[in-house]
Amino acid sequence: FFVKLSVPIMVLEKKAPIDVSETLNQYKKQFAPTTVDKEDDLFYDLGNLHCVDAHPMNLDEMKESPEDYLKSVSRDNTQLLFNRIFSLPTERGKEGVFATLPDTITRIPREKPIPKPKPETAWERYARIKGIVKNKRGKMIFDEQSREWKPRWGYKRGNTDMNDWLIEHKPSETGDYEDPFLKRKMDRKERISAQSKREGKNKYKAQQTTASQYEKFLSGGLSEGSQRRLATKDLLQDELNKTRGATASLGKFDKKLQNEKAPKRGKQKKQAVAVSKMNDEKAKNINIVDRMLNPSDASLNVNKAAKKGRNYLND
Repeated sequence: FFVKLSVPIMVLEKKAPIDVSETLNQYKKQFAPTTVDKEDDLFYDLGNLHCVDAHPMNLDEMKESPEDYLKSVSRDNTQLLFNRIFSLPTERGKEGVFATLPDTITRIPREKPIPKPKPETAWERYARIKGIVKNKRGKMIFDEQSREWKPRWGYKRGNTDMNDWLIEHKPSETGDYEDPFLKRKMDRKERISAQSKREGKNKYKAQQTTASQYEKFLSGGLSEGSQRRLATKDLLQDELNKTRGATASLGKFDKKLQNEKAPKRGKQKKQAVAVSKMNDEKAKNINIVDRMLNPSDASLNVNKAAKKGRNYLND
């Protein structure tokens, strides 16, 4: 059997080329050109991406439409700034074209004050004076048991005895019935708490005290003349005051040098004489009774005295 199939034949006609220049021109009209009809005499600080226009404003255009006038001036100045930026040496990367900015000209003030240096701890001060340099250790160490590299500190750290499944029982250390595993954990917590207390004390001392003249002398923070005077006068005077404080009279009867300053002493509280005259003792007792019987006197706090009395009776 034969079947006759009718297949339509498509004939392609050649069409004339389409002119899209008008469409492109209309699209370009939406954007302002990169060229600016203005004298380029602005002050540029390309390091800060900043420019200054010192020209006076056109008051007539400003009065007619202030918003449009300001937008037009800002747009022209911004275009001039970008033209200057892209005239700099550029590098092309994966994310685009980058311009290498020069050094800044205008010094811009900081938004926040300069952070104060942290006070030195007792060990940091000692290491600085003695010239001890701390060598930074690596974060990973080789664990001898697992034969692997593990962190030096923290979770799953290496070369630790906290994961031992067997501990030798020593009655001299743990007693007859004390759990050695529990004792090891408690000892570790006590060491951590003691270390945190020491760190807190060191930070408190560092905040309260500043670098002494002796530390400045050792670290070379003073001039040569100041170091010489400090070594021959102040340091010797401090040591002399310390030795005089070892006597019973605190150096009161010791011989003094010429133009030597007296050491500072605290104020001593004057105490009443144990043996006094009969009239003086009688007057003191009468004064105490008057204060107790006169509640209007401000020197006696009745509520406080009653509270102390109740606490004494309860005890």
